[in-house]
Amino acid sequence: VAAPEGAEDAPVGPQKVTLADAAKLDDGTKVIISGVVSNIAENDVWSEKYSNMSVTITDATGSFYVFRTNTKVELGDFITLEGEIASFNGAKQLAQGATAVITKATALDAAANLDNDVEVVIKGTVSNIAEKDVWSEKYNNMSVTLSDGTNTFYVFRTNTKVALGDVIVVVGKIGSFNNAKQLAEGSYAVILEKAPTTDEGGEEGGEEGGETTTAGEKLTITATSGTLADKTITWESDNFTVANKKLDTYLAD
Repeated sequence: VAAPEGAEDAPVGPQKVTLADAAKLDDGTKVIISGVVSNIAENDVWSEKYSNMSVTITDATGSFYVFRTNTKVELGDFITLEGEIASFNGAKQLAQGATAVITKATALDAAANLDNDVEVVIKGTVSNIAEKDVWSEKYNNMSVTLSDGTNTFYVFRTNTKVALGDVIVVVGKIGSFNNAKQLAEGSYAVILEKAPTTDEGGEEGGEEGGETTTAGEKLTITATSGTLADKTITWESDNFTVANKKLDTYLAD
Protein backbone atom coordinates (compact mmCIF):
# COMPACT_ATOMS: atom_id res chain seq x y z
CA VAL A 1 0.00 0.00 0.00
CA ALA A 2 1.43 3.31 -1.04
CA ALA A 3 2.05 5.90 1.65
CA PRO A 4 -0.27 8.91 1.59
CA GLU A 5 1.00 11.75 -0.53
CA GLY A 6 3.24 14.05 1.47
CA ALA A 7 3.62 11.56 4.33
CA GLU A 8 7.41 11.57 4.06
CA ASP A 9 7.43 15.32 4.53
CA ALA A 10 5.18 15.32 7.59
CA PRO A 11 6.81 17.17 10.50
CA VAL A 12 8.15 15.04 13.31
CA GLY A 13 6.93 16.03 16.76
CA PRO A 14 9.28 16.56 19.69
CA GLN A 15 10.62 13.46 21.45
CA LYS A 16 10.36 13.20 25.22
CA VAL A 17 13.83 12.02 26.22
CA THR A 18 16.05 11.70 29.27
CA LEU A 19 18.85 14.19 29.69
CA ALA A 20 21.45 11.52 28.96
CA ASP A 21 19.73 10.74 25.66
CA ALA A 22 19.32 14.44 24.84
CA ALA A 23 23.10 14.81 24.97
CA LYS A 24 23.42 12.25 22.14
CA LEU A 25 20.98 13.87 19.70
CA ASP A 26 21.81 15.93 16.63
CA ASP A 27 21.48 19.68 16.66
CA GLY A 28 18.04 20.81 15.59
CA THR A 29 16.27 17.77 17.04
CA LYS A 30 13.05 18.80 18.76
CA VAL A 31 12.80 17.43 22.30
CA ILE A 32 10.85 17.58 25.52
CA ILE A 33 13.05 17.32 28.60
CA SER A 34 12.40 17.53 32.32
CA GLY A 35 14.49 17.88 35.44
CA VAL A 36 15.17 19.73 38.64
CA VAL A 37 16.87 23.11 38.39
CA SER A 38 20.15 22.15 40.05
CA ASN A 39 22.31 25.17 39.27
CA ILE A 40 21.98 28.79 38.23
CA ALA A 41 25.36 30.35 37.59
CA GLU A 42 25.96 33.94 38.68
CA ASN A 43 26.05 35.18 35.10
CA ASP A 44 22.92 33.16 34.18
CA VAL A 45 20.39 34.70 36.56
CA TRP A 46 17.16 36.20 35.27
CA SER A 47 17.69 39.25 33.05
CA GLU A 48 14.98 41.87 33.31
CA LYS A 49 16.36 43.47 30.16
CA TYR A 50 16.15 40.36 27.97
CA SER A 51 13.52 38.39 29.94
CA ASN A 52 15.49 35.16 29.98
CA MET A 53 17.92 33.12 32.05
CA SER A 54 20.07 30.00 31.73
CA VAL A 55 20.00 27.03 34.08
CA THR A 56 21.27 23.50 34.54
CA ILE A 57 18.66 20.80 35.11
CA THR A 58 19.20 17.30 36.48
CA ASP A 59 17.25 14.05 36.18
CA ALA A 60 18.03 10.45 37.10
CA THR A 61 20.37 10.09 34.12
CA GLY A 62 22.47 13.25 34.28
CA SER A 63 22.47 17.02 33.85
CA PHE A 64 21.80 19.32 30.90
CA TYR A 65 22.28 23.01 30.23
CA VAL A 66 19.28 25.11 29.18
CA PHE A 67 20.36 28.28 27.38
CA ARG A 68 18.22 31.36 27.87
CA THR A 69 14.80 29.99 28.68
CA ASN A 70 12.18 32.73 28.65
CA THR A 71 10.62 31.44 31.88
CA LYS A 72 11.79 32.68 35.27
CA VAL A 73 12.53 29.65 37.46
CA GLU A 74 14.16 29.00 40.81
CA LEU A 75 16.68 26.55 42.17
CA GLY A 76 14.84 23.36 43.09
CA ASP A 77 11.95 23.81 40.64
CA PHE A 78 11.04 20.77 38.58
CA ILE A 79 10.62 22.01 35.02
CA THR A 80 9.61 20.60 31.64
CA LEU A 81 10.79 22.31 28.47
CA GLU A 82 10.18 21.88 24.77
CA GLY A 83 12.90 23.08 22.43
CA GLU A 84 15.70 22.18 20.06
CA ILE A 85 19.07 20.63 20.69
CA ALA A 86 22.05 22.91 20.02
CA SER A 87 25.78 22.83 20.68
CA PHE A 88 28.26 25.24 22.20
CA ASN A 89 31.97 24.50 22.45
CA GLY A 90 31.26 20.86 21.72
CA ALA A 91 28.69 20.45 24.52
CA LYS A 92 25.00 19.83 23.88
CA GLN A 93 22.42 22.18 25.33
CA LEU A 94 18.84 23.31 24.80
CA ALA A 95 18.71 26.21 22.40
CA GLN A 96 17.58 29.70 23.32
CA GLY A 97 13.87 30.44 23.58
CA ALA A 98 12.39 27.37 25.27
CA THR A 99 9.46 27.93 27.62
CA ALA A 100 9.43 26.01 30.91
CA VAL A 101 6.43 24.51 32.67
CA ILE A 102 7.15 24.65 36.40
CA THR A 103 6.16 22.04 38.98
CA LYS A 104 6.73 23.23 42.53
CA ALA A 105 7.47 20.74 45.31
CA THR A 106 4.46 19.22 47.05
CA ALA A 107 4.32 19.82 50.80
CA LEU A 108 5.20 16.71 52.79
CA ASP A 109 1.86 16.59 54.59
CA ALA A 110 0.05 16.87 51.26
CA ALA A 111 2.20 14.11 49.73
CA ALA A 112 0.99 11.78 52.49
CA ASN A 113 -2.55 12.11 51.11
CA LEU A 114 -1.75 11.24 47.49
CA ASP A 115 -2.63 7.94 45.83
CA ASN A 116 0.00 5.32 45.12
CA ASP A 117 1.88 5.65 41.81
CA VAL A 118 1.25 9.38 41.56
CA GLU A 119 4.41 11.15 40.39
CA VAL A 120 5.49 13.78 42.86
CA VAL A 121 8.27 16.23 43.67
CA ILE A 122 9.05 16.77 47.35
CA LYS A 123 11.60 18.87 49.17
CA GLY A 124 13.09 18.74 52.65
CA THR A 125 16.11 18.25 54.85
CA VAL A 126 17.48 14.76 55.43
CA SER A 127 16.63 14.41 59.11
CA ASN A 128 17.33 10.72 59.67
CA ILE A 129 19.21 7.84 58.08
CA ALA A 130 18.63 4.61 59.98
CA GLU A 131 21.51 2.19 60.31
CA LYS A 132 19.78 -0.27 57.97
CA ASP A 133 19.13 2.49 55.42
CA VAL A 134 22.67 3.74 54.74
CA TRP A 135 24.03 3.83 51.20
CA SER A 136 24.46 0.39 49.64
CA GLU A 137 27.38 0.08 47.27
CA LYS A 138 25.89 -3.20 46.06
CA TYR A 139 22.47 -1.81 45.12
CA ASN A 140 23.36 1.88 44.67
CA ASN A 141 20.52 3.18 46.82
CA MET A 142 19.63 4.29 50.33
CA SER A 143 16.56 5.25 52.35
CA VAL A 144 16.13 8.50 54.27
CA THR A 145 13.59 10.52 56.20
CA LEU A 146 12.88 14.06 55.00
CA SER A 147 11.67 16.88 57.23
CA ASP A 148 10.24 20.31 56.49
CA GLY A 149 10.52 21.35 60.12
CA THR A 150 7.00 20.19 60.95
CA ASN A 151 6.27 17.07 58.93
CA THR A 152 8.39 14.09 57.89
CA PHE A 153 8.24 11.74 54.91
CA TYR A 154 10.09 8.50 54.27
CA VAL A 155 11.99 8.06 50.98
CA PHE A 156 12.52 4.37 50.22
CA ARG A 157 15.65 3.43 48.28
CA THR A 158 16.46 6.59 46.38
CA ASN A 159 19.19 6.19 43.77
CA THR A 160 21.08 9.28 44.93
CA LYS A 161 23.64 9.28 47.72
CA VAL A 162 22.85 12.02 50.23
CA ALA A 163 23.97 12.93 53.75
CA LEU A 164 22.30 13.81 57.00
CA GLY A 165 21.44 17.51 56.93
CA ASP A 166 21.40 17.86 53.14
CA VAL A 167 18.54 19.90 51.68
CA ILE A 168 17.24 17.91 48.73
CA VAL A 169 14.52 17.74 46.10
CA VAL A 170 13.33 14.21 45.35
CA VAL A 171 11.41 13.12 42.26
CA GLY A 172 9.54 9.82 42.31
CA LYS A 173 6.24 8.03 42.82
CA ILE A 174 4.10 7.64 45.90
CA GLY A 175 4.06 4.21 47.51
CA SER A 176 3.01 2.80 50.85
CA PHE A 177 4.17 0.30 53.45
CA ASN A 178 2.16 -0.85 56.45
CA ASN A 179 -0.49 1.74 55.57
CA ALA A 180 2.04 4.59 55.73
CA LYS A 181 2.76 6.65 52.64
CA GLN A 182 6.34 6.90 51.41
CA LEU A 183 8.24 7.61 48.23
CA ALA A 184 8.59 4.35 46.34
CA GLU A 185 11.89 2.75 45.34
CA GLY A 186 13.67 4.26 42.35
CA SER A 187 13.41 8.00 42.99
CA TYR A 188 16.28 10.40 42.35
CA ALA A 189 17.37 13.36 44.43
CA VAL A 190 19.07 16.66 43.69
CA ILE A 191 21.09 18.18 46.50
CA LEU A 192 20.32 21.89 46.75
CA GLU A 193 22.38 22.56 49.85
CA LYS A 194 25.00 20.34 51.43
CA ALA A 195 24.89 19.78 55.16
CA PRO A 196 27.04 22.34 57.00
CA THR A 197 30.32 21.04 58.31
CA THR A 198 31.93 22.23 61.53
CA ASP A 199 35.57 22.01 62.55
CA GLU A 200 36.09 20.75 66.05
CA GLY A 201 38.31 23.22 67.85
CA GLY A 202 40.15 23.16 71.13
CA GLU A 203 39.20 24.71 74.44
CA GLU A 204 36.75 27.58 74.57
CA GLY A 205 37.92 31.04 75.56
CA GLY A 206 39.74 32.27 72.46
CA GLU A 207 43.24 30.96 73.08
CA GLU A 208 42.69 27.80 71.09
CA GLY A 209 40.59 27.18 68.01
CA GLY A 210 39.87 24.91 65.09
CA GLU A 211 39.44 27.13 62.05
CA THR A 212 40.96 26.15 58.73
CA THR A 213 42.28 28.49 56.09
CA THR A 214 42.84 27.76 52.42
CA ALA A 215 45.63 28.91 50.17
CA GLY A 216 45.86 32.67 49.90
CA GLU A 217 43.54 33.45 52.80
CA LYS A 218 44.47 35.57 55.79
CA LEU A 219 43.62 34.29 59.21
CA THR A 220 43.21 36.59 62.20
CA ILE A 221 43.26 35.31 65.78
CA THR A 222 42.36 37.44 68.78
CA ALA A 223 42.88 36.22 72.34
CA THR A 224 39.95 37.03 74.62
CA SER A 225 41.29 35.69 77.87
CA GLY A 226 44.52 34.91 79.67
CA THR A 227 47.78 36.84 79.62
CA LEU A 228 47.50 37.50 75.89
CA ALA A 229 44.01 39.00 75.97
CA ASP A 230 43.31 41.64 73.30
CA LYS A 231 46.38 40.67 71.26
CA THR A 232 45.78 39.89 67.59
CA ILE A 233 47.95 38.33 64.92
CA THR A 234 47.32 37.91 61.20
CA TRP A 235 49.19 35.86 58.65
CA GLU A 236 48.71 34.24 55.26
CA SER A 237 48.70 30.48 55.06
CA ASP A 238 48.78 27.69 52.55
CA ASN A 239 46.21 25.08 53.63
CA PHE A 240 47.38 25.50 57.21
CA THR A 241 45.04 24.13 59.87
CA VAL A 242 44.80 25.95 63.16
CA ALA A 243 43.90 23.35 65.74
CA ASN A 244 44.66 23.01 69.43
CA LYS A 245 47.59 25.39 69.34
CA LYS A 246 47.86 28.20 71.88
CA LEU A 247 48.15 31.81 70.81
CA ASP A 248 51.39 32.38 72.69
CA THR A 249 52.90 29.57 70.61
CA TYR A 250 51.92 31.42 67.41
CA LEU A 251 53.49 34.59 68.75
CA ALA A 252 56.61 32.70 69.65
CA ASP A 253 56.77 31.44 66.05
